[in-house]
Amino acid sequence: MGLYIEIDDATTWLIIKGTAILQEDKISDDELKVCVVDNGNFKAYAVAFNEEEETVFARPDGRRKQWWKAKKKDLKLVCPLWNSYIKRGQL
Repeated sequence: MGLYIEIDDATTWLIIKGTAILQEDKISDDELKVCVVDNGNFKAYAVAFNEEEETVFARPDGRRKQWWKAKKKDLKLVCPLWNSYIKRGQL
């Protein structure tokens, strides 16, 4: 695990580039789900790049979570590790 949106104002970015969804909603092939995890003093913007990642983030663990979807072409610009995931065949 470990593909995250890493920009200063990720919430605003998601509002502009993404769409709020329910976790169980279907997405198109050119999109990925993003789970916004409220960790108290910070939020993590985790990209669910496959079903296993989505399952891990969806587990109840006491933290508030919001689900979004965004286009892959937009996500690759705000996820510094995007290219390393492509090289490993994970995207």
